Amino acid sequence: MLIQSDYDINYFNGGGDIGGYTFYNPATYYYERANDLAIQFLTKSGLLGTDLSGKKVCILGCAYGFLVKEFIDTHGLDCYGMDWSAYAISQADPSIASKVMVGDVKSSTDWDAMRTLAGFTKQNQKFDVVIECDIWCCLTDAEAITARTLAMANSNMFIHLMENTPHATTWYNWKSITDWKALLGTSPKEKWYTRYDWLEV
Repeated sequence: MLIQSDYDINYFNGGGDIGGYTFYNPATYYYERANDLAIQFLTKSGLLGTDLSGKKVCILGCAYGFLVKEFIDTHGLDCYGMDWSAYAISQADPSIASKVMVGDVKSSTDWDAMRTLAGFTKQNQKFDVVIECDIWCCLTDAEAITARTLAMANSNMFIHLMENTPHATTWYNWKSITDWKALLGTSPKEKWYTRYDWLEV
């Protein structure tokens, strides 16, 4: 497994077996895909067609914050992001710098900081939706169980967006969505989708 300091510029821009974000061209390809992801999410979550203003969304594993920015700029959501990588958060567009933070999804202290960032003032306030963007693979099974427990406690709807194709990468804790569901458990407020085609599993 990688440690926190491994999620640096080499992880995101090095390509190969670790990371590989060089294909995300902020001027072209990525923003087109970000909008596609946003539309798919809004459709699948059942939010499309409702008043999106004021909906609080938290993206776990937000990286550079591209999807956070898309939700805010194009779809009017009150969106926030958390990522383990200080480097990734440092690359976020200045317009969303106050909406993203370095945080550990398995830390209750960092979840408290995320709630503060989102402006929650009451203990029982929750994000309307929390989305995890294929981050369980970066955790051990025990860590993933802890992270899911915290995400569930802080969300009214929890969306898993996961790579469902087997990986041979040695550090990657890959499981099929079916296997993740068996390990983590399921809840009526959870949705499990494949990462690229948004098929529900």
